[in-house]
Amino acid sequence: MKKYKARIAGLLVGGLLAGMASPATAVVIDFDAFALGTVITNQIPEFTVTPAAGTVVDVVVGGSLGSSAPNGIVNRSGDFSIDFTVAVNSLSFTTGGENTASFGIDVSHQGGVTSLVFPFDGNSLDADLRDLSAFTGITSLFFDTDLSGPDMIVFDTFTFDVASTPLPEPTVPALLGLTLICFARLRYRRPVNTTNLQAG
Repeated sequence: MKKYKARIAGLLVGGLLAGMASPATAVVIDFDAFALGTVITNQIPEFTVTPAAGTVVDVVVGGSLGSSAPNGIVNRSGDFSIDFTVAVNSLSFTTGGENTASFGIDVSHQGGVTSLVFPFDGNSLDADLRDLSAFTGITSLFFDTDLSGPDMIVFDTFTFDVASTPLPEPTVPALLGLTLICFARLRYRRPVNTTNLQAG
């Protein structure tokens, strides 16, 4: 009987620990569902796009600029930022360009802010994978593109995992209390009244 009690208690504790965080969810955003010329701001549930003054981030035909067919997003002549609704992990995206040499990006993540510079390869029309999977808990990206003249960069295929989120604070003590109550009930056995049995 003790062996079964221990197993049941173990299952209860395991369930409590497993329920403390939700599993990560994989997300891919490729902008193909948007019409050409759509200005991207807050239409995507997972993030918002905020351009600098005088800048527009909109959907273009990106297949010829290193983007997945048919569409990608392009910034017009200035910087912009992406703010994630929930912190993300395993982030990557692709870029293509025209008359572009490099661009900078500030990554706000669990460990702070890291500034990176990404060069383009010899043929800027090819899709270049930008891998940020080394960073966890990414909350925002600031793109310092420093474009001039006809230059443009197409951004596409943002792939990431939504970080596991802990349950709200009141939920954890409630689950712990429920587990302890169940464990206590398993340990407690009401004694049998042998006097009444003998009298019968």
